[in-house]
Amino acid sequence: MLCGSWALAVGPVVLALSAAGAALAQEDPMSLVVPRPIRDLPLQVLDLPTATREAIWRADVRTVGELAEALASGRLARIRTLGAATVAAIAEAVGAAMKAPERYVARAAEIELPVLLELDPGERPPNLIRLLRPLAGALWEHMASHWGSVNAYPVMRDRYGLEGGSGFALQEIGSALGVSRQRVHQIQRRALRQLQDALVGGRPPFGVQMPAAIIAEAQALAQLLAAGGPVWRQGELFELFENRYRVNLTSESSGSLRLLLETLGLQRPRSPVLQEPYWYWADKSLSVAQLDRAVLAVARALRQDEAPRSLTELVSVASSGADGPLQPNYVRYAIRLNSCIEAVGEDQYQLRFECLPSHAKRACRILRERGAPMGLTELAREINHRLVAAGQAPRSVKSVRQQLLRDRRLVSFGRGRWGLERWRVAASGPSNQPEPTVT
Repeated sequence: MLCGSWALAVGPVVLALSAAGAALAQEDPMSLVVPRPIRDLPLQVLDLPTATREAIWRADVRTVGELAEALASGRLARIRTLGAATVAAIAEAVGAAMKAPERYVARAAEIELPVLLELDPGERPPNLIRLLRPLAGALWEHMASHWGSVNAYPVMRDRYGLEGGSGFALQEIGSALGVSRQRVHQIQRRALRQLQDALVGGRPPFGVQMPAAIIAEAQALAQLLAAGGPVWRQGELFELFENRYRVNLTSESSGSLRLLLETLGLQRPRSPVLQEPYWYWADKSLSVAQLDRAVLAVARALRQDEAPRSLTELVSVASSGADGPLQPNYVRYAIRLNSCIEAVGEDQYQLRFECLPSHAKRACRILRERGAPMGLTELAREINHRLVAAGQAPRSVKSVRQQLLRDRRLVSFGRGRWGLERWRVAASGPSNQPEPTVT
């Protein structure tokens, strides 16, 4: 409820706003707040002092329509820097815009705000990884010079390695700047929020404008990544951006890529269980603990046996621990995140050959696919052929033989031939019927 001087100043204007918009109510419910032509106009069109506009901007009010809603709801009463007289002036300015919307639309067309960054018109879409560092630097410099806040660029540069390197810990940056770890974290979060508002939200800070192509590209990327699922391997992200911008990403680009992904809403787990980093959407109700549990359980199950396992089996194995059942989706995410896992057939998964933990398991897979014993030399040759094709170094026949001798699933059939132990039959030896080949 409005009270005191606030009610006296704003009450009549609220009634005026509602009355002026009543004629447009059937066309658009929002017109009860402010007519459509001026609803999305920036605050600069109103006859208000710059300090007042900046105070309104700090309250996350960006347009004439949002300002009218803030007046009607009483939000402006909670802005301590705005007194009753200032609120009355704001209400009068909004009322004037309601009475002559065409005049304020024309005024908006004449406003030319400085652009944070000039773009190459021939670059479509704009490469946000390349442009992010100068764009963010200009944004944070503007915030420091016009809003009196700390210039976040030195902190963000060191935190993300924007000029090379892998970045520094919060404590290291704080020690270098002579501030606490918590203060560095506060600056980082505020700078990231400013970047998110300007790029994804399309709401740059007061007094400057963001190139429309930059905002469109950021929003398109956010939609593209959201459509791709709640989790992404870092390798998948590198491939996506390399194809989109037709560039080869280097280690120097990793800092800008990380900052861009966090700006778009993705996060990395603090203690990843996979060698390759992965990213997840922070607002998708995803439990990182459950995901890590699934990743470990699936990897452990596939390492125990070289044979393929079905999705149902993997869900059962992952849910068998003391932590209780695990949703199947987490197992699917774990399979996607592990680049060592490949699909073989419908809902069947196994470790890639080069990711198998021993030569013995590699030999088991080859023998299972062949369905008959093989000579040691031939077996070692096939192992090396597949390893070299995957970019790994070949192994000696001696090292292969040593591992075969230690694995109980493998037995010698004489004359240098090796096969699976289950093939051995008391009288007749291995079966002449090969096992089905997995393709």
